[in-house]
Amino acid sequence: MQKVMLNWIENPRFQEIISFYSDKHLLEHLAMFKVNLTNDMVDVVHIGHMENFKNIINSGYSSYENLLYKIMNNLDLLSEKEEISLFFDRRILMHRFCQGQINDEIEFICLFNTVFRWVHCDYLLLDSKDDGCIYAYIFVFDMSDYIKKQETIKDTAIESEIDSLTGLPNRLFFRSVAPEILKKNIKKGKKTSFVHFDIENFKAFNEKYGANSGDKLLKFMGEVLSNVFSECLVSHLSQDHFMVVTSENDIISKIEDIHNCIADFSKLEYIEVKAGIFETKDEELDAFVASDRAKIAADSIKNKYTEVYRFFDEELVNIVTKQKYIVDNIDNAIKRKDLRVYYQPVFCTKTGTLCGFEALSRWKDPTYGFLSPADYIVTLEEYRLIHKLDQFMIKSICRDIRFMLDEGFKAVPVSVNLSRIDFELGDMVTYLDKCVEKYNIDKSLVHVEITETVLMENPNDLKFQIEKFQNRGFEVWMDDFGSGYSSFNVLKDFDFDMLKIDMLFMKDFEKNKKAKKILAAIVEMAKTIGISTVAEGVETQEQFEFLRTVGCDRAQGYLFGKPTPMNDEFFDFFTKTMR
Repeated sequence: MQKVMLNWIENPRFQEIISFYSDKHLLEHLAMFKVNLTNDMVDVVHIGHMENFKNIINSGYSSYENLLYKIMNNLDLLSEKEEISLFFDRRILMHRFCQGQINDEIEFICLFNTVFRWVHCDYLLLDSKDDGCIYAYIFVFDMSDYIKKQETIKDTAIESEIDSLTGLPNRLFFRSVAPEILKKNIKKGKKTSFVHFDIENFKAFNEKYGANSGDKLLKFMGEVLSNVFSECLVSHLSQDHFMVVTSENDIISKIEDIHNCIADFSKLEYIEVKAGIFETKDEELDAFVASDRAKIAADSIKNKYTEVYRFFDEELVNIVTKQKYIVDNIDNAIKRKDLRVYYQPVFCTKTGTLCGFEALSRWKDPTYGFLSPADYIVTLEEYRLIHKLDQFMIKSICRDIRFMLDEGFKAVPVSVNLSRIDFELGDMVTYLDKCVEKYNIDKSLVHVEITETVLMENPNDLKFQIEKFQNRGFEVWMDDFGSGYSSFNVLKDFDFDMLKIDMLFMKDFEKNKKAKKILAAIVEMAKTIGISTVAEGVETQEQFEFLRTVGCDRAQGYLFGKPTPMNDEFFDFFTKTMR
């Protein structure tokens, strides 16, 4: 908590007012909450003399979402209530953490017992290595006494509405001015565009080159935006997030100019800016909803290096709606058994017999029908909930293997994919170890697959995790080999038991002679360094015969069978292939 408090006290806004209060006086005006965002639990750390909070909390609330709902209903605000509610929303906080935005602030005026109070709110987001959960430390400070001591509230507000780093209007100024711009443009019959700018991988740039270089980049970004949109509202909302409100028509050319300027900023590293655009003439639409939609549009093209900007459209509405549904229903899907494990067979090329399965998740939802794994896996990773799915998969696999053994079947190994986030949120090695022990199955029957892209993001930690799996007796496979740009470096630095060759090599196999030569070379190289190989996406007998000829150990694909749940069809297939 001391470290958390130190981070908060170093906040520039707080530094402006801290000298006004003694330590005791400061704590009297301060409320602090520790929130477990992963499990929706809240602890009251300190409440000071904020009687309004005391009255609500004394009613008894352990759920953060319920407490927030109660507070918002008892807070006398006008048009700002929606924005403040979103600012503290649990899922939005988790999403911000995933985007690297671990700290933010907001200020507003509200009525406490018929008296206007000026409130400063701040949060700090941290993940815990102990339990794998994400925590929010939320601070609410009544600084009304400080405000009253200034010459005028208006003058003080002007000072507090300018970002000290970039010199641009901050979130507070944006909140007060953007709705007025929207109203005026509607009266004039003009379209208003909200453009959200986000520097791609700013967090990584900051860590690599230091905070000073990061600050210089933000200042430069502010200058470029101000020059290009000289007659518009340009605000620095937080970290690398900027917002422009404009009624100009040549937005795309200006976005491209900004993109090129920022790309040329540093000779050390290529820097890319993403822009999300939301356009409206709607009198009923809130300016803050408009800005959120612009940000959603920007977020949707992250890591898409050919796309510089995107408009918010109906497709994004559907995507956002579906993402929220997935996050809200992952627990129910597991309980209702909407999520199931499907098994795709893996065959030995030498004997032509079944030698294993890959476990794949399938979500048959009562509302959406079959949800695409590409949708729910990416969403669960983004909101740091993927461990729930992967732990469900591990437990189900171990239980199914135990069932087969009890029924007299000769079980074969099953491989399961793990996400990068799994290793950040908890000890997946220990979880797998306990499941294997609980169901009393041999460790040789469960293999772990890790994709190449995962390895590139945190190689040192992943190397340690891979060694932990292997030291506990589990095989570790490298999935999707050949799909990235650093495959051979990965093989040099990591020790794998199996190399899984990406299915793209099987595409146009009969026509592309290079694909055959590359496949043969990969198999030979793997043999040389003592790694077995399995090829994905095998659909024809010709492909299978080729893999057998070049010495690939195993093959997987629709030639042998599609993924199926453990049902009668599965056991019929298993019985025939194991004879």
